Amino acid sequence: MHKATTIDQLLSDMSRRWLPEKSAGIHATIQLDLSGAEPRQTSFMVADGALAIQPGPTGSPNLTLTASAEDYLAISNGELDPVKAFMQGRLKAKGDLGLALKFQSMFDFELE
Repeated sequence: MHKATTIDQLLSDMSRRWLPEKSAGIHATIQLDLSGAEPRQTSFMVADGALAIQPGPTGSPNLTLTASAEDYLAISNGELDPVKAFMQGRLKAKGDLGLALKFQSMFDFELE
């Protein structure tokens, strides 16, 4: 498993790790708000298998995920369970919680 060491590395690699079949039928905008050592706002536009990633916030996301950059990196690297992080308040979700459960599965983080 390839592990990202920075948020920039993770975000730049997400298009390559995208699994379009996992987002069939989904039309949504997800905003990622990261704090800490690598603060960032990033928007993911999902449209029936297609993905567009843009820096910055979006007008009215269907889902906003909030975490520290360190925790989000750990979640993406498989070092922190996202459900456990959510239960501990380390990952917050506002909006479509069903979409929150699907979002991480739309990417192959096992890919080298």
